[in-house]
Amino acid sequence: MSEGVETESTAPWRRVLEDPEVRAWHEKLAMRSTLTSDEYVRVLDRYCTAVKTTPAAIVARAKDQDGGRRAVERDLQAFAIGMRKPHKPSSHAEDDKDPEAVRRCSRGHMPGYVNRFPKVLRSYLDHHDVVLRKIFVGDTDSTLVEDEPLLTPDQLRDVVTAASPRGRLIIALVAWSGLRPEVLGNHDASDGLTIGDLPDIDVANHKVTISHRPMQVVVRRELSKIRKRYFSFLCAEGVEYLGEYLERRQANGEELSKDSPIVRPDYNRGYDRRGRPEPMRGSGFLETAAITSEIRVTLRRRGLQVRPYALRNYFVSRLESALRDGEISVHDKLFFEGRKTAIDMRYSHHKQLPPETIEEMRNEYAKAEPYLGVKRSPSTVGEWNLTPTEIEVLKGLLAQHVALGARGQGHVRIPQALGERLESTLDPDAGRS
Repeated sequence: MSEGVETESTAPWRRVLEDPEVRAWHEKLAMRSTLTSDEYVRVLDRYCTAVKTTPAAIVARAKDQDGGRRAVERDLQAFAIGMRKPHKPSSHAEDDKDPEAVRRCSRGHMPGYVNRFPKVLRSYLDHHDVVLRKIFVGDTDSTLVEDEPLLTPDQLRDVVTAASPRGRLIIALVAWSGLRPEVLGNHDASDGLTIGDLPDIDVANHKVTISHRPMQVVVRRELSKIRKRYFSFLCAEGVEYLGEYLERRQANGEELSKDSPIVRPDYNRGYDRRGRPEPMRGSGFLETAAITSEIRVTLRRRGLQVRPYALRNYFVSRLESALRDGEISVHDKLFFEGRKTAIDMRYSHHKQLPPETIEEMRNEYAKAEPYLGVKRSPSTVGEWNLTPTEIEVLKGLLAQHVALGARGQGHVRIPQALGERLESTLDPDAGRS
């Protein structure tokens, strides 16, 4: 974790933390997730600003035995109804001069968005032993992105081509490894994916060395949405982007170590010190908002009006195609996506998976690579990193050897290039390819 990140900020919504009860509630929620605790306090502040009240006044009114709780429920229900209809942004503490806010509010908000307010009020009042009845907001499964189109491999290729070196790596990790953006850097830039989370990479002696392709990418428990450790893989093409990006950082004078972020603020803008909120200055990690912003800008550059999360949807949908064709098992698919049930099943008997299982899963991922629209990784058979062509040649040679052996005749000749590849692998002084 970065040591340069402060825990406080001067954001306007934090003024409600001056109330000791709000602060206690916030600290209790933060024990599970600081992202959730900050968001809940932010929503509580917006509601109080919109209806011109305070958290303490809401609690006092809800505890009033003479219809107080019913009055709080009626106000909250009226607020929810108003949010579903066209309204001004100022009706829920947004800026009427913000064109994006005006556009969103002019059509009314979806039930899932509106439901945040009753959810937060219910949590805060529960902290005070007050139970609210159900507040109706509509069908929370209904969203504006239900009909969002899935990206095609050709579209993703265009996006990768248009991206910066750092952007290519971000896109590769989300679209080809299935990582959530917040894994690369969390909401307050205090943690994120590091070189130490990639077991197949070595940055010793000022050189980036990658031992396996596809490369294992471990999502630590602290970065996992479901608070479960799991891993995915990154294809050879993505590994190439990673190597280029890390070498570029080394050329800029950075000393890479196991604790170095995989993606970090750009040096040419001094972004780790300037141009970001005060609490994040000094952190080597990018915050989630900056990561999704970089994805969004690149998508818009290619004329694609989809959310940054569409890249992860791409990964899920392409693995679904591989599953239908029998190229990947359903358990491995769900595991790579970071689904709790599949992770629990894999780790049901082992705290750490044995190397043999990891290699089996690496091969499963490799078989699904054509569906992701990427260049095939070399085979990991025997840890020789043979290409598919070399594997076919070797199969043919073995078949000839068996046939000749059955007749008690001679031997087969291995092509020089393939022989050198195998010899360099078997010779410990030569190192592996």
